[in-house]
Amino acid sequence: MDPSRENLLKPGGRSSFDGSSDGYSDIDATDYLDKNLVPFQEAPPTYVPPRRVKPTGLFRPCRASPKRCCLTVVGVVLAIWIVISALGAFAWKKIKAPPTFGQSPPWYPSPKGGSSKNWEKSYSLAAQLVGKMTLAEKVNITTGTGWSMGLAVGNTGAAVHAGFPSLALQDGPLGIRFADNATAWPAGVTVGATWNRKLMYERGKAHALEAKGKGVNVIFRPCYRSPRKDARWRTQLGGIWP
Repeated sequence: MDPSRENLLKPGGRSSFDGSSDGYSDIDATDYLDKNLVPFQEAPPTYVPPRRVKPTGLFRPCRASPKRCCLTVVGVVLAIWIVISALGAFAWKKIKAPPTFGQSPPWYPSPKGGSSKNWEKSYSLAAQLVGKMTLAEKVNITTGTGWSMGLAVGNTGAAVHAGFPSLALQDGPLGIRFADNATAWPAGVTVGATWNRKLMYERGKAHALEAKGKGVNVIFRPCYRSPRKDARWRTQLGGIWP
């Protein structure tokens, strides 16, 4: 009989490995994995949550009653307001207070020519001269005869009783106006930019001698700017007018 067909239908007569025991199974080779040879120990956590620091002092939360907390806040705000108001009042008082140099005692009447002693003799002689004039002569000298009513731009009347002659007043910051063969001088600001006092004096002297030679007694020069008189912009023609 064919050995391959022998005892195929007889139960228990077959020599095969269907009924192999666990002792001979290959699965037994992994049985050691199920055995806990080393006792299990829980590892400490790698992340430690930060410790919460409770605020102290003014930043500490109010644990009192709401009414008491509100009164505390109102008191603090009121104290700050009082301090700021006191500082503001002090600063305002200092700003509104007049400067110390403005508290000097008044000086009436003001001294003629200021406090300089060099003008005392000149004012004394002028007072004696004015004392000899009539009222009409005083008016003629102070008001003049009108615009270009004489040889110059402005002319004053003479005080015959006092021996005071008529004066010719002419524009001349940069040269004698309305005159032939007059020197055209540079603007005064250019002379000032040299910082040379000797040069300034020589320029003024030459200008005065030329004016005197043409019969001019007074040269108009830049002196001030009056906001109430628009025509006074001419006083800036000496070189400082933009």
